[in-house]
Amino acid sequence: MSGVRNLVRPMVDEYQEYLHDESRQVGAAQSISFPTTEEEVREILRRMREENISVTIQGNRTGLAAAAVPEEGHILNVEKMTRVLGMRIGTQGLTRDTRCRYRTDPDEPTVYVRVQPGLTLYNLRKYLATRDFPRDDWDEASLAAFETFRSMPECYFPPDPTESTASIGGMAACNSSGSKSYSYSSMRGYVEAVRLALSDGDIISLRRGERFATGRHFSLTTEGGRVIEGDLPSYRMPGCKNAAGYYVKDDMDLIDLLIGSDGTFGVFTELELRTIRMPAVIYGLNCYFETQEQAVSFAEKIRSSCSRVAAVEFMDRNALEIVRQQKGEELLIPDGCNYMLYLEIHANSEDEAMEETDTVIAAMEEAGGDPENTWLAETAADRARLLDMRHLVPETVNMRVAARKRKHPGIAKTGTDMALPDEHFIEVLEMYERDLAEGGYEYAIWGHFGDNHLHVNVIPHSMGEMRRAKEMYTRWAEVILSYGGTVCAEHGAGKIKAPLLALMYGDRGIQEMAAVRFAFDPDHQLGKGTLFKEKEPAQDPKLAYALSMTEKNAYMLYNGIEIDELDIEHCTASVKIMPQQRDPRGYVHGSLFFTMADILSLTLARADGRDYVTMDASVHFIRNGSDGRLTGEAQIVRRGRTSCLCEVIIRSQDGVELSRISVTMFCINR
Repeated sequence: MSGVRNLVRPMVDEYQEYLHDESRQVGAAQSISFPTTEEEVREILRRMREENISVTIQGNRTGLAAAAVPEEGHILNVEKMTRVLGMRIGTQGLTRDTRCRYRTDPDEPTVYVRVQPGLTLYNLRKYLATRDFPRDDWDEASLAAFETFRSMPECYFPPDPTESTASIGGMAACNSSGSKSYSYSSMRGYVEAVRLALSDGDIISLRRGERFATGRHFSLTTEGGRVIEGDLPSYRMPGCKNAAGYYVKDDMDLIDLLIGSDGTFGVFTELELRTIRMPAVIYGLNCYFETQEQAVSFAEKIRSSCSRVAAVEFMDRNALEIVRQQKGEELLIPDGCNYMLYLEIHANSEDEAMEETDTVIAAMEEAGGDPENTWLAETAADRARLLDMRHLVPETVNMRVAARKRKHPGIAKTGTDMALPDEHFIEVLEMYERDLAEGGYEYAIWGHFGDNHLHVNVIPHSMGEMRRAKEMYTRWAEVILSYGGTVCAEHGAGKIKAPLLALMYGDRGIQEMAAVRFAFDPDHQLGKGTLFKEKEPAQDPKLAYALSMTEKNAYMLYNGIEIDELDIEHCTASVKIMPQQRDPRGYVHGSLFFTMADILSLTLARADGRDYVTMDASVHFIRNGSDGRLTGEAQIVRRGRTSCLCEVIIRSQDGVELSRISVTMFCINR
């Protein structure tokens, strides 16, 4: 334990930068650690659990939703876990994501790279491009695979967030995507295997294709032998680009549940990544237009007629004005042009690339644009110059917000991350423009036109204006959700967008997500405030409880004193909690009722902690029927800060065990 104590450092001034990420939200913590190995991660988690300290997981803090911003407790930062652990040669297999427009030969030889979570996207790309990896401590199989890799065509890792300094672990945690998602989809499709350290230090090791849900029921076994199981949320995922909440679908590969869990299940300690063959030819094009109507018409024609376009990126007049102010003559924008679309063509040959370029030029003319107002970049250096324009805009917006924070410390950029299906996109874009103009906001719009996913960024001048902008965003979210869209397309919900998740999935969906999180982290130790917006309890808090009965796969949710009914193999059951019925010790009394005069009553004890409720339970089971009087007893199997797992044993009068019911009680502050 002394080694762990040396890893955990007090939160002194030199670590103050670790209290924020690119969201510009600032948090608080009492200690920080920088592990370099999986074993160090596990030991730190065990210590934090023993000392009842919450943990916030960080990578390189490039996120925009504040998932890496701590509310209290300990920061576990993996930025020093940067090793490449090995390599293997396999095949592509079948396409994993139905939204991925890029198709590969399933039998094509494929390079898989095993890395620690702190490795940056920039360094991974560099190693792939130079065909050289640090190979310290690689085993013989990995070294042999490396020699094969050096003779293969160049490899490509498609996920493309704006910040190339993003860590691989962070990208998996929020299911990152970026500009190339139009063709290649998101991070989820390129993660082949993971190792995840849980809050108790145990490990889940999972490879794609190994474990699947049965319908909406999941079960995983840790290396320590603990079974983690439950029911996945019943909500349906939107049919557009999406990174909101836990990813679920019937019979899903369970590795996909871990990806996008935003640091609420555990710490990624190792990830195996799938690469694809690098396109032989890549062109970049900046296409400029005088009007938004021309730009929109052009983009729609590109989506319908171009098969080799990998990215369709949009910038409005205000975004271009930022470029003009920052770069001046360095980046010439044609006179009279107010809108721009950046396209990236990925082709197998120069002929294919030129053929696609001709199609782009024809679409530009049909939309009313002038092909003379186009820049074509055929080299990597020239493409980087074009992309600088796209990256310059969010960087400048963040600088302006930072300057205004000096006058108004609570001020923050208000930006959208919403996406929706094709048929309503133009209508929503018009809504954006209309509401922003009526509100008199300073703003800029840019983003991924190909995915119907634009980032609308308001740069507020005052706290009052920021509040009005947030109210406007909530109205937009309601409209977009009514069209089958999402409130979080690529950044994850984190802490900033957690309130929008309830708008998207409803209270039931959030409670079902909380039940899944509880299965992985029963003490609610990881990622406090991420995905689930928590509040300090009132003097007499209203608590939402969830009860899970594993016998016959029954599952119940209940809230306050409401009663939900459920049929358990033709036997109706109901749950009732009466928070007003407390004795002087602060006990809360509740009952689970079965028909046929079966009664299972539980007594729950509320602790004195600031945020959490712990449970103790006594259970009495009585049944009178034709088969005589049955008796029941309960024992506490596991007790946590927010939960109590009881096992109820039902016996006949002569002591023969007839059945067992596993009852898990836990609570969420409302």
